[in-house]
Amino acid sequence: MNIVFAAIIRIIAERPQLNRFIMNSSVYERDKIYTSLSIKKSLTDDGEETTLKMPFTGNETLLEVKDILNSYIEENKK
Repeated sequence: MNIVFAAIIRIIAERPQLNRFIMNSSVYERDKIYTSLSIKKSLTDDGEETTLKMPFTGNETLLEVKDILNSYIEENKK
């Protein structure tokens, strides 16, 4: 999972055209790279789910992405 997130972040950093969106016939460019992840707070069918939105600059290494992902996940499990 860490490798996939790092690859997506790197691709968007190298190709800023992918980090744009259209609203009301206008094209907007995001200033940061955001990834989202949905996690369960407990591994049961009835466990509460939460969505994490993590900002990245595009200059992070694989280990930095791993550390950021793990810190967000651990912080939001509680």
